[in-house]
Amino acid sequence: MKKIVLCFWLVCLILLSVKAQEVHEASPEEIKTLLAKYASVSMQASTKALPLSERKALDKMIEAARALDILYWKQRSSHGLDLLAKLENSSNPEDKDRLHYLKINYGPYDKSDGDKAFIGKKPMPPGATFYPENLTKEEFERYLTDHPEVKDEFQKINTIIKREGDKLIAVPFEKVYKAELTKASQALKEASQLTKNVHFKKYLELRASALISGDFRASDFAWIDVRDGFLDIVIGPIEVYDDSLVGLKASYEAMVLVRDVAASEKLKVFEHQMSNLQQNLPVAPELATKEKPTATPISIFDVAYASGAANAGVKTVAASLPNDEVVIKEKGAKKLFYKNIMLAKFQKILIPIAKEMVDPKLIPFVTEEAFFNNVLGHELAHTLGLKFVRNQGKDTDTAIRIALKDTYSSIEEAKADIVGIYAITYLTKKGVLSPQQEKQSFATYLAGTFRSIRFGSGDDHAKANIIQFNYMRERGAITYDEKTGLYGLDVNKFRECVKSLSEFLLTVEGKGDYESARQTIDRQGKLDNKTEANLKKLDKIPVDIEFVLK
Repeated sequence: MKKIVLCFWLVCLILLSVKAQEVHEASPEEIKTLLAKYASVSMQASTKALPLSERKALDKMIEAARALDILYWKQRSSHGLDLLAKLENSSNPEDKDRLHYLKINYGPYDKSDGDKAFIGKKPMPPGATFYPENLTKEEFERYLTDHPEVKDEFQKINTIIKREGDKLIAVPFEKVYKAELTKASQALKEASQLTKNVHFKKYLELRASALISGDFRASDFAWIDVRDGFLDIVIGPIEVYDDSLVGLKASYEAMVLVRDVAASEKLKVFEHQMSNLQQNLPVAPELATKEKPTATPISIFDVAYASGAANAGVKTVAASLPNDEVVIKEKGAKKLFYKNIMLAKFQKILIPIAKEMVDPKLIPFVTEEAFFNNVLGHELAHTLGLKFVRNQGKDTDTAIRIALKDTYSSIEEAKADIVGIYAITYLTKKGVLSPQQEKQSFATYLAGTFRSIRFGSGDDHAKANIIQFNYMRERGAITYDEKTGLYGLDVNKFRECVKSLSEFLLTVEGKGDYESARQTIDRQGKLDNKTEANLKKLDKIPVDIEFVLK
């Protein structure tokens, strides 16, 4: 009888668990509200200066980028394309808005709100389509412990994990998405035959091959040498944000770029400071870098076309790539800044947020230049610090990304933010930036924090900003006026916190300290009720932009 009762309660618990996991499907009115979160922005890049050869190459690059769109739909969900077809063929007027929001997110999960479902009643699997839906993080890690011979293949960014009977197997992306990758590869080959830029031609040829082989290192090395010319492209499996199960698997994206040559030339002074920044980070001697200085090409671009993860939900304003630790250590990383996206976000989002959340005395210091400098500092900081864990002063071959597992994205984004501001203070002391520019960076950082934390604790960038915000609030660096509901800064405490938080995060990464990373996210990765309530003032301000691609 006890067994029967036990089974009955077990079934009840399972049913309650299933019911708890079901989510509310958005109504037509709620879909309209969700659409209002995005400000439409025309993605236009000036091509007047491009020679005919580069214009033709640009068209082929856009063709390659388009080929990745369907692929990314498949990565986001197992049924997104079916929903797309259904809504495209629907005669129901209400489905027009559903279709629009589905396209913004490349599926039925809201990227601007922790991947909550807005169509259907099942939550997004934490591993997207990279793993079996019923696979847990614990089972994955236990399988690697029991089968060390598969570890390398399982931890690659470009393999899908599948069940095969009682076994788990790793299947290369290149096999799963062969049709889409073949199209993209062919278009890149044709672009390589059109461009007159020698370094860019070599990169396009290697990248075209890499899309088919899955081995991107040679093309990453070649890409660092693409420092001039009119065009560039980011294409491939790049970031791991869609993998919230283990944080290993990368999503495909493409950004087709037209370089602002004159503006890029002005940034050479920052390139020359990278070695000094690396040698002057606030870390203990045993975690100081021993690596030789590497290249840090910095360029400003207009985005001519975006696809896949680069076009889904919240858009990035800049990038520090590649992510391959070996390439970064041996040759460096490129810093790319997307001028037309950055300007759109500053005007349509950041300034309105600042007016609602920040002490009026600081508003004049929230500037477009400071926004750019902070983004620049963030991207420079991605390259700063160690890339491989150091154990008791000795280098290991364990990448920090691997050591920090599912905490890596949040910790790395927080590190890049705060070490980026530390870089601003360092460059101010060196006379590269003025005290006025430093003050503007601080004020713009504060406003930018609210822009990011709106996305909630389900988003890695938002979580990174929440960690920083809570750290600063606890220590009085970010102040709050109970009467006005506005936030300010104690500049001296702010500088102290920038240094101490930078040291803490660099140390967590350098030691590969997963437990400290996990505790930090669990303790400081959530907003208090008062801040949550204050953020409601921003409900009518767009959360991000939607590309209207010409």
